[in-house]
Amino acid sequence: MSDLQRRIQQAAAAAKKESSGVTSPESKSRPTSRSGSRQNSKPGSRSSSRLGSRFHSDDEDDYTTNNNNVDLLSQADELATSLSQLQSDEEAEGKGSGGKPKDKFAECIEILENDRRTSSLEAREGALLLILSDITQKYDPNKISDKLMDLLVKAYKNSRSDLESMLSLQALCIVSACEDSEIDLDQITDILPKIWSFITHKQGTENSVKTNMMYSYCLLQYFMLFGSGAFNVDSVIDSLMEFAEELTSDEAPVISAALISAGLLTSIMPNPNSVIDQYLPSFIDFLENPSTDVKLAAGKVIALYFQIYNYTEKLDEDDSEGTDDDEGELNHIQFIDYHDLYATLKELASQSSKKLGKKDKREQKSLFKDVIKTIELFSSKSSRRSLTSEDLTITHLRLSRSKSLSVDSWNKLLLIQMYKWLYGPGIHTHIANNSFIQETVKASSYELGPDPFDTSELRETVTSVDTDSKEGHKLSAVARSKKIRAERERKVLQQMS
Repeated sequence: MSDLQRRIQQAAAAAKKESSGVTSPESKSRPTSRSGSRQNSKPGSRSSSRLGSRFHSDDEDDYTTNNNNVDLLSQADELATSLSQLQSDEEAEGKGSGGKPKDKFAECIEILENDRRTSSLEAREGALLLILSDITQKYDPNKISDKLMDLLVKAYKNSRSDLESMLSLQALCIVSACEDSEIDLDQITDILPKIWSFITHKQGTENSVKTNMMYSYCLLQYFMLFGSGAFNVDSVIDSLMEFAEELTSDEAPVISAALISAGLLTSIMPNPNSVIDQYLPSFIDFLENPSTDVKLAAGKVIALYFQIYNYTEKLDEDDSEGTDDDEGELNHIQFIDYHDLYATLKELASQSSKKLGKKDKREQKSLFKDVIKTIELFSSKSSRRSLTSEDLTITHLRLSRSKSLSVDSWNKLLLIQMYKWLYGPGIHTHIANNSFIQETVKASSYELGPDPFDTSELRETVTSVDTDSKEGHKLSAVARSKKIRAERERKVLQQMS
């Protein structure tokens, strides 16, 4: 058992002690239908229901599983279930306060409000576990408030353990993604450097802790920048990639989290070409990493980069490589050896190493076949014109018995992977009820029809403004780029209003 797992158990025990006091022997030994069914059900059924059902059969992978992470949500849910059962037993025995059920959420808020000198670390961690369980299991905007955000920020800033830091940040991500919450940019901006410093400089920290902190760091950036033009996100991606390239093979889970984070943040850039040109070779190099998780993460982002690349962008007049004749538009991503890339991907898609388990072999083969298919379909502007919905579908996420969400882009796949980490089994209710989450999921789809980056109509409008001037008929690459950027910003402002 790791130190972190031991702390989680201690926090859960402290939360039970704070909430229950002394419990009768009967309530300890008497199982009810809820607790009994959990104990008697098959382990496989519990794990599958916790992760959420999938559209495909169990033999197929949806590529959105987060490996090597501490599952805080399962611990939080088990604690909440245990306390709920304990409360039912106390009420049945007449121990309730005036016959009114205890408000566990309010009690946890009070614990966080208390002077830290008068409350134990275990009690605060237990309170955060219960708050995290409550706000992930169901979507309730009434429980999201500025007060809760302030308490979570305070809990992180003054945290005295890795667990307290992880719990407060994950809960803060959920609060930030609530449709009715107004993100305090100053508060989030204030803690981001501390999170990054923890990830990059704290020595002796477990990989699972850094991985969870990395996901929190990425999602706070994502929620803060989504729909706002992603100002300065390229510098965040620079930091993530530099950090990933410095890590050793012993830190594979952290490398994987950094790559996924860099990919997701690239997806919100209005024009990601410069980042893709710079870092696609690095992601291709990560395919040689001995870790299967790193290879899978790199493969997902490679596919994403091909899918979101803007082939209508004009190059500088001095740079003709990768252009399409006189138009000067990009015909393919530059600086990539396509022959070597295909060879590497095909080798990974057919690899049968004895070092890989059966599940890992199946997932690796399936994913890299999809990556190869994506590159073939998105390797040029012309190849995108004949796309169908079947070409786009990667997997499905089942939301209910009759409804499923089509994962029709690599952008959406990375986003769902992050949301699975954030919400656990509660992902379905948040996608169904949280309009902000719905907006991010919808925006992550790849739109069929005209190339989403195609600005031909805009160019026709601009060039018709001054028919008497030669400059009016043919804009320079710089002017056109500015006009495109202005049009995109206008659309973002329309959506925000």
